[in-house]
Amino acid sequence: MPSVTYQERHIGPNKQETDAMLKAIGVSSLDELIQRTVPGPIRLKKALDVGPALSEIDFLE
Repeated sequence: MPSVTYQERHIGPNKQETDAMLKAIGVSSLDELIQRTVPGPIRLKKALDVGPALSEIDFLE
């Protein structure tokens, strides 16, 4: 069933939908998907330090 509201189109899948997609492609987690698709040498070893999230308005100010 196609999504019709802005939120449904842009928020992304919920846990059940994500689990169904992972099962359909034969992996058990997003981490496994990344390990199997992104070459190790280009993966970062630590989290990015990008600071707190900003709204569009806060960013523009």
